[in-house]
Amino acid sequence: MKKFILFILGLVIVAGLVRVSFKLPAVQDFALDRAAGVFVQRAATPLPESESLRVYVCGSASPLGATDQAQACIAVLTPDHFYVVDSGAGSTNNLSGGNLPMDRLQGVFLTHFHSDHIAELYEVNLSS
Repeated sequence: MKKFILFILGLVIVAGLVRVSFKLPAVQDFALDRAAGVFVQRAATPLPESESLRVYVCGSASPLGATDQAQACIAVLTPDHFYVVDSGAGSTNNLSGGNLPMDRLQGVFLTHFHSDHIAELYEVNLSS
């Protein structure tokens, strides 16, 4: 029983030290750099080849624009075709950040002409 209590006490002490160390700017910077490196490596890998239809939601935010999310955008990708449905504000960053093959873009479909569906139509055109 003593060993168990000492083990739990040691675990609590280690957890407390870890928690306190994450309040130090140097530790926060190190952790952020490591996490960012993992995300950059993951984003740099190409999409796997697939014989199926793949659909990506590249934006689904409210038309009010009160969030940092991208507005309406859907990407449809097959081995032979690539289309985008709508291109709201912020969607181009998600299209390029998702490693979608913008050089293969064959068309952009617009559901209607509200600004939250066409705001980045020119950027999609330029990036393709």
